[in-house]
Amino acid sequence: MSDLGDVELVIQSRVPLILVQSREELRVVELFRRVARRQGLPLYRWNASTGLQRLDQEDAQLGTQRKPADALSHIRKLSTPGVFLLLDFHPYL
Repeated sequence: MSDLGDVELVIQSRVPLILVQSREELRVVELFRRVARRQGLPLYRWNASTGLQRLDQEDAQLGTQRKPADALSHIRKLSTPGVFLLLDFHPYL
């Protein structure tokens, strides 16, 4: 199966947490962008320098919730499911 098919299957299975280790961050983000689009899910990305931002909308708000705890709190309050890429988040856990 392809990477796209594998990730899509895991997301369809509603696995709550997926760990991806890669040196190809742009490729991974693009892969999840394609899966989220195919599944009709919003796509968000968090990193320490820009905070939490929505990637699947042109007019998305930039850089909110820069602190890890604030980002997790914001994600928890959302009422709709989505795909959240928490890049380099492990030092904050």
